[in-house]
Amino acid sequence: MGRSRPLRPLRHALETAALTLLTLAARALPLRAASDLGAVLGALAWPLLVRRRRIAEENVRAALGLSEREAVRLTRAIFRQLGRSFVEFLALPAHDWDELGGRIRFDEGFS
Repeated sequence: MGRSRPLRPLRHALETAALTLLTLAARALPLRAASDLGAVLGALAWPLLVRRRRIAEENVRAALGLSEREAVRLTRAIFRQLGRSFVEFLALPAHDWDELGGRIRFDEGFS
């Protein structure tokens, strides 16, 4: 049988409230500021998500053959970029296509 988790509904409610507030903030900010907010949140997640960070570092090290130091540096940058991308995604509905299109660059020859 599964373990009883009496605080799970409270945790879910708090997570939902936090995501709602983050979405409102992201949509109220200019896209650049929302993107910067995401980078900060990703950087803050780095010391908090110890288990996930270690898994990511191990995967980066194994996949790319990096030293521990290089894997830590790259994984920290990945956390920042994931935070940036997540908050940008939340902000998208508040911005028009012309503004968004100006932030997209296509490079030919990518394969």
